[in-house]
Amino acid sequence: MPSSQLTALLDQIAAGHDDFDGLTLAERRRQMEIYHPPVCAPGVTKTPVRELPGSLLLTPAGSPEDGPAVFYVHGGGFTTGSPEIAVTPASILAQRTGLRVFVPRYRLAPEHQYPAQLEDLEAAWMTLAGRADAGKLAVFGESAGGNLALSLLHRLGRQERERVSAVALSSPVLDLTFGSASMTSNAERDYLFSPAFFKDMRELYAPGEDYLSPGLSPLFGDLTGFPPILVLCAAGEMLRDDSVRLAERAAAADVSVDLQVRPSMPHCWPVFASAFPEAIEGLELIAGFLRGHSSRDEDA
Repeated sequence: MPSSQLTALLDQIAAGHDDFDGLTLAERRRQMEIYHPPVCAPGVTKTPVRELPGSLLLTPAGSPEDGPAVFYVHGGGFTTGSPEIAVTPASILAQRTGLRVFVPRYRLAPEHQYPAQLEDLEAAWMTLAGRADAGKLAVFGESAGGNLALSLLHRLGRQERERVSAVALSSPVLDLTFGSASMTSNAERDYLFSPAFFKDMRELYAPGEDYLSPGLSPLFGDLTGFPPILVLCAAGEMLRDDSVRLAERAAAADVSVDLQVRPSMPHCWPVFASAFPEAIEGLELIAGFLRGHSSRDEDA
């Protein structure tokens, strides 16, 4: 049974659902800030990354400077979001894993369209991976950040992927052809989005591109040799089957994969962080997965 906090949040979202499509981009960016006020978790230090303006490093107390870390790609439909807005879930992830968490800044659409976001993330990855204190990197991506995280791994190639201990994704947008069955079957059930939202998102991010390309729809990329993957989604969201299809493709490529589909949850529920207890449980699941694989790599 959903917690009272989750029920209240879903009621709040439902009350504004019909108005969401009519918001301007500026209004959506402001709403993102309202839903995700940045609060750093206790015991975690937030510092800027000197080499990457606008990017953040979240360091839990006692974390070794040369140990494994997490590369966190924030979401926001390619058009909203920032490292600062991701501080709460990212810092909780740092707290619960005991690992440093890097949150790189990338340019947003429509001011900067595809592939600007991937260029920024690749530059951030190479900068961070080249640091003297860089250990193994786990990867976490949420929503559109899940798309960018997986697309980045396709872009980096096999040699750089060997640095990756594990990949965790929360409600990722993986197919910009919108070919997943749940895009239609869950259109009336999704707490947050409508088909119009996703079409607008694609047009703002990558108008007229080849949406079968793994750089835009990483679901279609070759997963052979990928590290273990954890993917979480909500049963009633339109993007559900992007996660289901990814799990199927990963299993077919002999990649270790864990798919978690939860009922009565909004899109990307773990990153609502301390808003309701189920979100914390989701982050703890992600943290345990990333920590476990990072520990195994460290021991090796």
